[in-house]
Order: sequence, then structure tokens, then C-alpha cells
Amino acid sequence: MSWLLAHRPADADDAVRVVIDAATSAEAIAELRAQIPADHKILYVMAADERAPVALA
Repeated sequence: MSWLLAHRPADADDAVRVVIDAATSAEAIAELRAQIPADHKILYVMAADERAPVALA
């Protein structure tokens, strides 16, 4: 399953969105935490809708 997550540094306003393929949202969060700096905050995680792909900028 694909998961859409967003993260940003604590002192920033702009978020970075990523799509991660994982079996569960918890696995997607763990994978993202392993990739981002320690000072970044995860803002949300949601199932990515396969019928409506998200264009990431």
C-alpha cells in the first residue's frame, strides 16, 4: 500500500510530501523517520488513493 506523508523542520512553514510503499502506516512512519533529520516533524500520514495520484512538487 502507498502512504502519503508530510514532514518539515520545526522552524519552517513549508512541508515536504513523500509517498512511501509499506504494509502499514506505522511502517511508513518508521521508514520516513529513518530518512529525515531528527529535528523534522511528521505532520500527517494518510493512505494514498491509487485512483487519484498525487503530484508532488
